[in-house]
Amino acid sequence: MAKEIKISKEKITSAYAKMVLEDGKKPNSIYHFCQALKIEETQFYQFFSSFEHIEENVFENLFESTLHLLTKSEDYNSYDAKTKVLSFYYTYFEQLTANRSLVLHLLTEEKNKLENLKKLSGLRNHFKSYIDSLGIETINITQEQIQK
Repeated sequence: MAKEIKISKEKITSAYAKMVLEDGKKPNSIYHFCQALKIEETQFYQFFSSFEHIEENVFENLFESTLHLLTKSEDYNSYDAKTKVLSFYYTYFEQLTANRSLVLHLLTEEKNKLENLKKLSGLRNHFKSYIDSLGIETINITQEQIQK
């Protein structure tokens, strides 16, 4: 390729999302994807190892974007833990709604439903860290209490 194009994680993710939504399926290969983007494969591999990695990254980006939006608000820092979580849920679901076509495609793409859930593993780790950072006390319910 004659001309080097400045590439970033966000550019690759958005190009992948656009291609998936327009074609209704993943690109045939990373090589074809890079050819369409007019970048070298090595540039792709600097950021991602596979298309699945990009798909996981979509949900993580939405999570990070949600936290960024929340922390920009002066009121958010004064909220108690419960209100912070509710604000997070509301904002995150608004982000999902704004990207509904892509989210639905990613979560219904595979016939095996568990394969689709793998895409949420990075989000799960980020969310657990977020909840831990809020210092929410967990409720310990014993087996006997449940049976009663």
